Amino acid sequence: MRKRSLVRVLVGAGVGVILVASTLVGGGPARALTSTTHPQLTRHHLIRTSPFAGSSTSVRDNEGSAYVGRDNALWMASDNDDALFEVDRSTGRLRRTVSESAFADAPRHGIGTPAGSARTEDFEALAYDAQDDVLYAFSGSTSSTPTVFRLTRGADNRLQVRSWQPLPSEFTAAGWRSADAATYVANGATVRSYAFATNGLGPAFSIGGLSGIQGVDFDDVTGDLVAVTTDERLWRASMSTRSLRPGWQGISLTGLGLADTRAVEVIGEQVLVTDGLDSRPAGDPASHAVFVIDVTPARPDGRIRRGAGALVGNGVYNLSGINQTRSGATGRGGRVTFYASIQNDADYAERIRLRGQASTAAFTVRYLNRAGQDLTRPITRGTFRIPVLAPQASVRLTVVVTVRQAAARGASVARTLTAISTTHPTVTDTVRFITSRA
Repeated sequence: MRKRSLVRVLVGAGVGVILVASTLVGGGPARALTSTTHPQLTRHHLIRTSPFAGSSTSVRDNEGSAYVGRDNALWMASDNDDALFEVDRSTGRLRRTVSESAFADAPRHGIGTPAGSARTEDFEALAYDAQDDVLYAFSGSTSSTPTVFRLTRGADNRLQVRSWQPLPSEFTAAGWRSADAATYVANGATVRSYAFATNGLGPAFSIGGLSGIQGVDFDDVTGDLVAVTTDERLWRASMSTRSLRPGWQGISLTGLGLADTRAVEVIGEQVLVTDGLDSRPAGDPASHAVFVIDVTPARPDGRIRRGAGALVGNGVYNLSGINQTRSGATGRGGRVTFYASIQNDADYAERIRLRGQASTAAFTVRYLNRAGQDLTRPITRGTFRIPVLAPQASVRLTVVVTVRQAAARGASVARTLTAISTTHPTVTDTVRFITSRA
């Protein structure tokens, strides 16, 4: 990562998919980021670049990205390599590299003068115009002359460098918005439209509370602006009101492993965030990687405690029970009592379905409501539904595990209780409880 004069600017779960009556240019039905004031971010996987999957080629400083849906390709811009990389979004495999010479030899739009090497340094941002099938690559920093390059599809059906235009200043972020078929560029807190044919910039504007922009993209259905910033945060704003969406006012990405956010792409209900940190140790799969992040509506939140102990798992969402597990031990015939609290963390009322694991030959597991009613059969069958819970409302269940006479000394059983959204059935949370024979 080269120094600049400018200030530089979420672990496996399912996604609730929202189908919207809109169509992407050159594609099928568009899918929007979930509309919620309590978005949950979960790291799905990494697209490795150091090296790429099945390759010895590495990116030395991944700065910008753009998704070309018709090719299922994620394009990456590297300022240290002075090159663009086309990657298969599904497999992470490198398809090809567009080297510096292709840009240096490109003619100026409408004039013909070659760009030369001074304009090919420090690629910063990419934007793909899906309507015209054009990829724009923006370069420029303290060590090069700000420039935008235009790539169009050739006879071989691949995007090739065609021409360039000079720019008045560097832009650290760029994205194409399908709602008005316009390309936008950003730097710091300033956003404006850009038209390559006229080499014209639209009026500058900003969004209150959003600054240090490193990457931008736009939701294909709502037209919302989505940005990442120098402080490793994710933002979402309405372009019509030019204001931040509630609940999207700077969601920290550091907990997902990001340390230097550089670019963002919105693809359906996922965001792909590029990390540019140069100081990761050799062999770290996150080095200059693209983090694929699921964005889901707020979900059921399971918490659990043993006896009078403290609840664990508040605000923790996973299928494994990690960081939301409690343990206890007792002798033959003894009981260990756990209390599970199921909270509706969504911003709408809904019923939550429960599925709990059943008894074993050595341990009996019973699920009871607060009044003592035995709910074991419907819960172990996965058919029990909690009555409608208002946002942030919760219900408590008692889980009693009895050690049977058949349990050998040292034997243990780990059971789980999973809360399942009925609005988005793939959105779940699981708590875990472990009982041992003392």
